[in-house]
Amino acid sequence: MDRIFVALRYLLARPIALITMAAVLVGVGSLIVVDSVMNGFLHEQCMLIRGTTADLSVRIPVGMRGSPEAIERLLAQAGQTRDVSAVSLRLSWPALWRDEEGRLPTTGMSDFGAYHFIQLVGVDPVEERRVSRFFEASEGPAAEAGPQADLFAYDPSDPFWAERIPERMWRWPLVPLLVGRKLATIMELEVGTVLSLATFGDQEDQRGALNARSKQCVISALFDTGDAEFDLTRALIRRSDLVRFVGTESLADEIVCRVSAAAALDPVRESLRSALLPLGVGVEAVATWMDLKAVLLGAVENERRALAIVLFFVVVVASFNLVVTLCMMVNEKARDIGILVSLGSTPAQVAVLFLLCGMIVTAAGLVLGFGGGLLLTIYLNELHDAVRSLTGWQPFDPSVFLFTELPTRIDYARIAWFVAGTVVCSLLFTLYPAWRAARLDAVDSLRRG
Repeated sequence: MDRIFVALRYLLARPIALITMAAVLVGVGSLIVVDSVMNGFLHEQCMLIRGTTADLSVRIPVGMRGSPEAIERLLAQAGQTRDVSAVSLRLSWPALWRDEEGRLPTTGMSDFGAYHFIQLVGVDPVEERRVSRFFEASEGPAAEAGPQADLFAYDPSDPFWAERIPERMWRWPLVPLLVGRKLATIMELEVGTVLSLATFGDQEDQRGALNARSKQCVISALFDTGDAEFDLTRALIRRSDLVRFVGTESLADEIVCRVSAAAALDPVRESLRSALLPLGVGVEAVATWMDLKAVLLGAVENERRALAIVLFFVVVVASFNLVVTLCMMVNEKARDIGILVSLGSTPAQVAVLFLLCGMIVTAAGLVLGFGGGLLLTIYLNELHDAVRSLTGWQPFDPSVFLFTELPTRIDYARIAWFVAGTVVCSLLFTLYPAWRAARLDAVDSLRRG
């Protein structure tokens, strides 16, 4: 206790120690805030991905895609796998599209002139609802009827459609289509807009040329998954309509599975691989949503680690400042050290005294940085709104990041590692001044004093 009292006296006599404490405060607080924002961003990104990707995906081998019996066997086996609660089929096919007049609005962003490339995703609506969240944020006349309404419903005799579709098209067999709300905004589309889709089937015509296909479609609803890439490049269509439109022998190219909430994905993936391997499905064809988005998630994780390392150098700089401060203190307190040794203090006790000085500064900075970082993280959006209202400057633009507010998610386990790293770093940098103080000769120190 006496050593702590003496250490405090020494530190209060040198206000420069407050600068070191402030540096530790800034370093720890910045680490907590930035890491929490990156955690929130990663969590929100995962939630966006989950809106378009099922828990597990099984790529159907090419040779089986045209066989109803083979697909049924795979579907049944996947559904019987432990912890798989729901399964559904999908079929993806590329297409080019334009409006009913053969052109797109001038606002359209396209690499194909008057055409636009889009990936058609054929789904079975009833089964798909049990697997993914495609239809949770949709708008249109069917969406207003309730969460279980058929968003592909299209009735040309309904006044709603009659007001939006040209009369000459009332008798046309229009295929219902769902497009993303973001794409609809950019291309000036709305529910009831008629589009012409063009693609090539997988069978050649009688002359051996590519089999060109076209179809008139009507937008029956808009969806919003939150994933900008998906919403801009995908359109949903009934799988049966897509098969007829393309004229393909393939009935499905993917089985998507929903896993029970209490189950871990990796064990279920391995079980599914083992179950489907005898049926001719390769190991790599079965993947979790994290496997499919490994590059994106890995990039965010690497960025989070890089920022943590960069910000930790603030703590390292504070530790260098602590070394300088304590070395100066050792020189100034040489006479006091000589007196302590003369009174019976051992070199180890002298070293502990200066170690306490370093630890007190570090502990004060840690406590203030931890509290300040948590408060700033909790009220970050309120602070952002205050800055915007006072200055007109908006540090965070939701139109760029696709979030309505700054996402934050505090990870106390990672914060514990930051705190432990700060303590270890400060302790290592404090060892040299403590060692110097312990090696001072008592007689020489009294003479110098």
